[in-house]
Amino acid sequence: MTEREGVIKYSLDFTDGVLTESASLDVLDAWRSIFKDTGLLGEDPDRYGGYGFGNLSARTDRGFLITGSQTGNLSTTSGSHYAEVVAWSLEDNAVSAMGPIRPSSEALTHAAIYDAFESIRYVFHVHSPDIWRQSQWLGLPSTSADIAYGTVDMALALKKLAGASGPDGIMTMLGHEDGVMSWGASAETAGTHMVCALARAKSSPAAEFDR
Repeated sequence: MTEREGVIKYSLDFTDGVLTESASLDVLDAWRSIFKDTGLLGEDPDRYGGYGFGNLSARTDRGFLITGSQTGNLSTTSGSHYAEVVAWSLEDNAVSAMGPIRPSSEALTHAAIYDAFESIRYVFHVHSPDIWRQSQWLGLPSTSADIAYGTVDMALALKKLAGASGPDGIMTMLGHEDGVMSWGASAETAGTHMVCALARAKSSPAAEFDR
């Protein structure tokens, strides 16, 4: 694939400032550490052109907190590494955000999931070759391979698929190399979907053959 991971493709209206919402930061950083330790999030010169990959978010009263753009190389995060998305339009491919850092390039992807159910409080996006390549064997719902990352079609497809899957779940994006999304009413629910899918993928017949 020729897509450039980590590059913001939506229209961004950004206001520099201090975050006023921080209640979920410790939870997000804890799960971020788990994903980084398992290779689901990070930055690797041999993957995706060296750009950082993976991002996490948590709903707020105004929108949602999300990890900042190109923070995958960090071992831990603090409030200075998050932005709050306060408005968005899937149809216009547009995001409004504020904070000390610009939001992740996947902010609109997260917004699409939040739009599916008001009960969704956490959305996680990682990159897992294991889960992605075995999406069909795992029985995971997936967006079509011909729907490209960073497009209006992708955002609308994600909202539709999440809506059909339910208020918690996991899906792959076949048009976004190794891209996997999970969500739920709690970080534990969203994170468990991801970790369990990874464990199943690594124990699959295909994984045994690859080894």
